[in-house]
Amino acid sequence: MGYSFYYIAFVSGLLSTAHCIWMCGGIIGTLTLSLQRDIQSKKRQLFLYVLAYNLGRIGTYVMAGTVAGLFGSIVANVLEPSSMRSVTRMIVFLTILGMGFYLAGWFPGFAMIENLGKPVWRLVEPIAQRMLPVRHVWQAVAFGAVWGLIPCGLSYSAMIWAASTGSLSQAAFVMLSYGMGTLPSVMTAGLFTGWIVRFTRLRTINYIIGLIFIGLALAHLFYTGGMPRLFYPSS
Repeated sequence: MGYSFYYIAFVSGLLSTAHCIWMCGGIIGTLTLSLQRDIQSKKRQLFLYVLAYNLGRIGTYVMAGTVAGLFGSIVANVLEPSSMRSVTRMIVFLTILGMGFYLAGWFPGFAMIENLGKPVWRLVEPIAQRMLPVRHVWQAVAFGAVWGLIPCGLSYSAMIWAASTGSLSQAAFVMLSYGMGTLPSVMTAGLFTGWIVRFTRLRTINYIIGLIFIGLALAHLFYTGGMPRLFYPSS
């Protein structure tokens, strides 16, 4: 696998800026505004709390990636290594392509993947609500960990890539890479609530990012040997 999955996951996290802020910007904005005024007025303390939210969220991604890697390792033990590589290339290509078409507005059905996590979110959402308002940094970390379970098609796509590594450690690192990629945009939404959320809701921004995702999918296809190798085991 090399490091290509990590790069793809990190870049995808960076490119998910518009979607992440659209999905989570309102949440973290609400959290920021719900903090005590003395915390909001002190930039260093505000930064610490926003960072704590995100560290909790990324921690959940890493744990979810480990679980996905466990599932993937079971599948990898059943398939031949060459077949596993071919299946992995196909999964990564199709999910990145689907994300691109979804963000560009051409494939809204891709959002159906989020239905997978809705039963879990219905169970944990009341827990998150009881944590508000956040008064301590460690409480912010705990809230972020619960927040990381919110249904998100892009996060689930990254989990699919993580599972396809067939390794617990590699899967965890894929999700860590994805989470770190999302960090700049969601941190910005927490520190500059309002204008950044309005900016990323511009249709043109989502369209451009969708096209970049499509280009990333095609680049991955070219880098891994082209379409035939996606469907036939490599030698």
